Amino acid sequence: MKKILLVGLIVVLLVVIGLFVLPSFYLSSTRQFEEQSIEGQGFQLHGYLSEGTGPDGKWVILVHGNRSEGQEHELYQNIRAILPPEYSVFAVDLRGFGGSVGNGENQLPETIDRGADLAVVSNFLYENYGIQEDQTVLIGHSFGAAQVISAAQDQDYLLVIPIGLGDWDALLDSDSEIDGYIEKFYANTGIRVDRSVLIEDAGKFTTESFSRGCPESPVWFVFASQDDAIPAHWEAYKSLSEACPGLYNWSEIPLSDHMYGTEMSKLPGPLRGIYSRLSLSLLKYRLDRILNSVGS
Repeated sequence: MKKILLVGLIVVLLVVIGLFVLPSFYLSSTRQFEEQSIEGQGFQLHGYLSEGTGPDGKWVILVHGNRSEGQEHELYQNIRAILPPEYSVFAVDLRGFGGSVGNGENQLPETIDRGADLAVVSNFLYENYGIQEDQTVLIGHSFGAAQVISAAQDQDYLLVIPIGLGDWDALLDSDSEIDGYIEKFYANTGIRVDRSVLIEDAGKFTTESFSRGCPESPVWFVFASQDDAIPAHWEAYKSLSEACPGLYNWSEIPLSDHMYGTEMSKLPGPLRGIYSRLSLSLLKYRLDRILNSVGS
């Protein structure tokens, strides 16, 4: 009986260490960010900048999803904090989101395409740090994933990592989904996109749009294991990998949902925190491996 109790205690301790201690230690970060405003064509963008320790001038441009807080959402605060310290980071608030609300408000386009914002950040890095696009990794989540995979088609970035790319084909096939996205985008940005404009812009993010030819930038798809869009993209990925050898990779993060536990309202606070730390630590592990493989 004592041996059984001892084994049970050891198992409990291992579970506690696995769920509490290791993720918290792994996610601890002393990385400091400073707020930064940069000029576009008649507008300003807000963001968070942190210079890395690496000698080779590699940067990450981090692009958030369709959340009104932009980079101040819990998920994106965590992602930018856990990126490898060797990389410098610019986490940008796209126009209409976060700190970019009200900056050049009259210049806000009634569109969901934010490719111009990425170009502004790239120009800023070149003018202030001498950084070329081929020294830059684009990472985007959800809505941001659509922006970065679109940029990969005709820009030569070091690597492009779309995390949780949505199923834009399914959205365009449903009138109710289109209407719902228009309302969601308006709620988060105050920008009401015309239906015809949304359909045109969303067409840039479909599997057809990035399957027409090989991209200029290598692409590494990352999905949470519970992402609904995995089946929609898996077949396209296999075809793309065959057509464009060496330009596509794929990873899935186990035990994770689309928002990595940051919005799990069905779980009580402590359990949500545990789940989120576990999911984020698994995401960090994968991003570390991906980014450390770049250029190696």
